[in-house]
Amino acid sequence: MQTAPPYYYLLFFFVLFFNLPVWAQQKITQNKQNSSITISSGTGNLVLTLQYKNKCVISHVQVMKQDVVTNNAGVYSAVQLNGKWFTTGDEIHEPKVSVSTNKAEISNILYGDKNRPVTEKWIFNTYPGYIDWTIERTYPSPMVLEDTGFPQWSFDSMQTWTGALLGTGGVAWCKLFDKMNASLANHTGEVALWNQDKNSGLSIKPVEHKGQEMAVRFSRQPDNKWTLNYTASEKRTNTKHTLSRFVINRQDIWDTITVKGTARVTYRLTSFDYDKTYYRGEFPGFNASSIRSLMNTIARVGVIDEKIMGSNNWHVGEGYAVLHEQWIAQMGLGINDSNYLSNYQKTLDNFRDNAISKEGRVKSRWAYNNNDAEPGTYDEKGFYEAQWGRLLDANTDQVINVAELFQMTGNLSWVRSHKAICEKVLAYLLQRDSDKDGLVEAMTDSYTEKKGSDWIDVIWASYENAFLNAKLYEAIIQWAEVEKLLGDTGRATGYLALARELKTRFNQPIKEGGFWDPEKQWYVYWRDKDDRIHGSNLVTPVNFMAIAYGICDDKSRQEAILSKIESLMQEEKLFMWPISFLPFEADEG
Repeated sequence: MQTAPPYYYLLFFFVLFFNLPVWAQQKITQNKQNSSITISSGTGNLVLTLQYKNKCVISHVQVMKQDVVTNNAGVYSAVQLNGKWFTTGDEIHEPKVSVSTNKAEISNILYGDKNRPVTEKWIFNTYPGYIDWTIERTYPSPMVLEDTGFPQWSFDSMQTWTGALLGTGGVAWCKLFDKMNASLANHTGEVALWNQDKNSGLSIKPVEHKGQEMAVRFSRQPDNKWTLNYTASEKRTNTKHTLSRFVINRQDIWDTITVKGTARVTYRLTSFDYDKTYYRGEFPGFNASSIRSLMNTIARVGVIDEKIMGSNNWHVGEGYAVLHEQWIAQMGLGINDSNYLSNYQKTLDNFRDNAISKEGRVKSRWAYNNNDAEPGTYDEKGFYEAQWGRLLDANTDQVINVAELFQMTGNLSWVRSHKAICEKVLAYLLQRDSDKDGLVEAMTDSYTEKKGSDWIDVIWASYENAFLNAKLYEAIIQWAEVEKLLGDTGRATGYLALARELKTRFNQPIKEGGFWDPEKQWYVYWRDKDDRIHGSNLVTPVNFMAIAYGICDDKSRQEAILSKIESLMQEEKLFMWPISFLPFEADEG
């Protein structure tokens, strides 16, 4: 039997020796004189101080040497009953405490109605890189909670964190909590709080919550503290005010929950270096930090909740999730978060199952309430047709996003589950080519009907719409590739033939029925049924899509469009592309 060389043993003891200081810091210490326990992760980058003298509260939290909780509230458990809050921070009987080097157990924590107290046990286990905190809560009998903290974290101020990245792929961005009591809720338990300036972060992740549905609520308190409340319940929490996940002036987002028996959740608390954890790479000529900030804030605010994503904003208006936006899946590349992709997969499943009619029409929007809806179209799940018109690119974008998410995940069984419905959604649009010229038609014949037909919803694009047809071309091309991978080569061939026909017609000059304006050297927006041309004002998305999707493959046309746009950008000193470079006619929208 061959033995290891002597230097192997030397290496083993070298590694063991130099790791001892790390393990030595992994500890829990008790100060009986002031009734406190200090709990530290092995690295020392996460330290909790718990006070248990007639209460049970984490009064101090330090993350990466930065204080994030130093206030009187701290971190505690709470229930709200009959309009009154009961917390473990109240004057309660002193709990039982048991402490060893790497484990602390605080039991017999009684609070609430003195005749029917809630009982809790807290268990802390420390490890080299994290702390596990288990809360075991027992209800004396079935109870209806108006609100809860399982637990509640009270951070020092709205400036403690830049925000929190959520397990839904979204973000609780502190900047948007711009009113007292402003609150955001999500059906998730995973939270990663970060401070960009101090390069510090705290991850809170439920690693064991069997039988419990997790939810969170962030609120700006009247004293400017920022709180995070966890809910753990057997049934999924419901919203109290319509379908709102964000309310600007109150904290009771979740409806009451009925609880009973014992609920147990283990949270894994981990500190992290923000720059290292969310490193995006080098971008020559660009500011990598700014790109990362953009991805972790503005790019994520369109995530409303689990199964509901768009690219608007949970904070603005009615919390819209717009189904006619074709870039949502692609944004996952820049965001670089598996939670985002996972939730978008659930979102597309939700759209497939609840937003598409038997005929294949995709409702164009979801919102907290029906304020933006065409009367009679808002349903109990929040989907509706926009009051501005039937926005038909909701159909193209369902297909595009399914195809592009599949390209990123490679989940063949998942994309197969969308095959039949994507085919139906495409068929719904393709049958709208009444004159068989390769271009599909909107539901209005003239701009005078004052109805939109695509994402630019308040411009009255009608009949043959270049914006809609450019998206349809992309959807057909994308889906043909999926059909090939699913083994349906016949259907793929059929789609590609339709795409060629659409492309040919699209590129014809406007006098021959196409969208190319040879005089202006760009594509127009739409033509009415009476052949009148509209949107000859260099509409940016129409022309960009024509090039990006491969409809415009004529190099001279590409050069004409892009050079004109660049010259106008320079002339007007613009830093971002507008919807159009020239104004629409007054009655076109």
